[in-house]
Amino acid sequence: MGDLNLVFNSRGEITSWDGEPVFVDKKITEDALVAQKLAELAKPLEELKKQIIGKTTVELDGRRAVVRNQESNLGNLVADAMLWYTRRDKTQIAIANGGGIRASIKPGDISYSQVLETLPFGNRLVQFDLTGYDIQEAFENGISDVKDDPEASGGRFVQVGGIKFSADLKKPAGSRISQVQVGTAESGYKLLEKDAVYRIVTLDFMYNGGDGYKMFKNGENLRGGDVPQEMMLIDYIKDHQPISPVVEGRISLLR
Repeated sequence: MGDLNLVFNSRGEITSWDGEPVFVDKKITEDALVAQKLAELAKPLEELKKQIIGKTTVELDGRRAVVRNQESNLGNLVADAMLWYTRRDKTQIAIANGGGIRASIKPGDISYSQVLETLPFGNRLVQFDLTGYDIQEAFENGISDVKDDPEASGGRFVQVGGIKFSADLKKPAGSRISQVQVGTAESGYKLLEKDAVYRIVTLDFMYNGGDGYKMFKNGENLRGGDVPQEMMLIDYIKDHQPISPVVEGRISLLR
């Protein structure tokens, strides 16, 4: 934190300033009234976090070395939930960044708290139309930061729904994707057409260029931005319990 003192003239212009940082450490004592108020406000939230929203029959794999490097059953769950939640908008493809997934969930009951720990950032769903060319570019970006050390790979790695792709990580970044197909294991797949337009759902963080997804700004007919990702997943789990997502070959990487 810091102190900043500004002096303005009659035209609203800053004429002088001074300030200095304030280090927040143990030397600063806790304000008793603020601490009491925070404790009061936290009680209903703590009760909510304990509520059970559903059950999983399998471990939902959110390990950093997995969600930032390969297909994950938890990544598939999140992507499928995004498509389910926006189905009225006729979304076809879901794209989420693996770096947004921060925890695994053990088999058994699932609480509000566990979902909030898994998706802690409050990112919101957005839908828009995007060409097949830009979708493939998004996947090139998504696998561009995969490292030999899986713990060091970037958070831009994609977890997807409604689509699958193959890539060769031995090739230079930006030219790794070999095949992209739109569809699901149930409905079947068709090759992505670069000139065709698809309705996708992703996160506002990514739409705004986060993790290098600048191509999303080429999207049209933008909607959404009001539903937090974690609330979407909570609603999906409640509606589909017990859940048992699997790794089904949506992402095939030659290393």
